[in-house]
Amino acid sequence: MPEPTSELTPEPTPESAPESAPSPRRGLFRRGGRTALLVACAAALGVIAGSVTGYVIQSGRPRTPLPKLGQAGLFRPDHTAKGPYATASDDDLTRTDGDLRKLLLSMPAGAEDVSEEDGDAVDGWSTVSEWASTYQDPSDEFAQLLGEDFRRLATRDWKDDSGDWVGLRLIQFNAVGATNPAQAFYDAEQSAVSGSDGTLGEEIPGTLDGHVFVQPKPTERAGYLPEYEVRALARHGDIVMYVLYDSDHPISESTVMDLAKRQLERL
Repeated sequence: MPEPTSELTPEPTPESAPESAPSPRRGLFRRGGRTALLVACAAALGVIAGSVTGYVIQSGRPRTPLPKLGQAGLFRPDHTAKGPYATASDDDLTRTDGDLRKLLLSMPAGAEDVSEEDGDAVDGWSTVSEWASTYQDPSDEFAQLLGEDFRRLATRDWKDDSGDWVGLRLIQFNAVGATNPAQAFYDAEQSAVSGSDGTLGEEIPGTLDGHVFVQPKPTERAGYLPEYEVRALARHGDIVMYVLYDSDHPISESTVMDLAKRQLERL
């Protein structure tokens, strides 16, 4: 009688995981996302370590004289239409180089101040890591902002009497050489909020490139009401202005347009 033979079952071959598509440089600004803050902080440590290494290398090199202050071609933010010889009273820099928080619109009567909820801001200021944490790729956004010479960010958030959430952001950059970092930041943000179809939205009167962007469809999540989003984006010299408006019902474009125009007037 033949002995029973046991057949060996071959082990299943693991399927190779599909490669994930590279994330875009920026994603549409959204509230929350604080779980990504640790990633941004890790990126910060890497940048600091690189800066220390660069300093050690540079300290061993011979000194070179600095260029003259009157060197042609230095970038000066175009804050005024009256030209480079405007007086101090005509130059917007006398305001935008001061306390940036004072240029934010005041909350309307009856609104609730929510600026410091979830650690978004402290005393009207937010940080580069806090801003980067709200994006799809926080570490990439963090590095990009440092490369664009981020200076400071003034912020104010409130909820109105109907429960709509409104956020104001004034993001200021340093002027470096002949470059315009605020323009580079603005161009990338405009590309992100305009969506895959490249729709720019309604133009803000009196601006060169400011627009109001209405999200075509609400964001829907299980257990939550639909979230409608409208964003206004404009640049004024070395400052990029954001107006953020979120609601559980459709938002009138004219409402956000009015906020954007009034905020720009303060600049």
